[in-house]
Amino acid sequence: MQDVERLHSLKALGPNMVLIHMGWANPKEIMLCKEHDPKISCSPACGYRLAFGSMEFGRFSEMVEMGITVSLGSDSAMSGNFFDIQRQMNLCSNGAKSQRLDPSMMPPETVLEMGTIHGAKAALWYDEIGSLEKGKKADIAMFETRKPEWRPVLNPIANFIYACRGGADTVLCNGKILMENGNVLTIDEPKALKEAQTRGERIATSSDLWKKIQPKWPIVS
Repeated sequence: MQDVERLHSLKALGPNMVLIHMGWANPKEIMLCKEHDPKISCSPACGYRLAFGSMEFGRFSEMVEMGITVSLGSDSAMSGNFFDIQRQMNLCSNGAKSQRLDPSMMPPETVLEMGTIHGAKAALWYDEIGSLEKGKKADIAMFETRKPEWRPVLNPIANFIYACRGGADTVLCNGKILMENGNVLTIDEPKALKEAQTRGERIATSSDLWKKIQPKWPIVS
């Protein structure tokens, strides 16, 4: 049995489960997902970075068309290298287009839903987050559109997915401003970044990682 079939045989497959990657699901497994409603987390950056082939061989477009909840993930900084959901949406959309040789696959509206509404459903939190609705938490990310990559603004969703770099201008979580005009208000950002560098160097030294990650070109600092 493959993974999803085995979970089904163990009666463990259900709506409260998130299946990560799912780049190698066979047709039977996809039908089991349709029947039992587990949530799927597609992690395109990790698939490309570690050469999983999940975007090349996966059936995420078909899952979405079948009504299966497909969300987006990064697989953390360890193997996806970044947490930027905007970049994940871009990779997912363009990866599906390249895989199917069809520029209409995974349009920007679809991947935006995967990064928002479907993410909330996968976290079993849809009643509170994932969309701007009365009664839900005021989680809002605002972007500055007066930048070169936003011009011209004809379809802002297409700009957002295809043309723009990640990083909101202002972010609110449950109505509380966490970042304003690009400045994080909840932590000392320069101090945190400096500490991240220090800890990274300490880990690289203690694990002998330095020898494995040296660039091929000389670096002048």
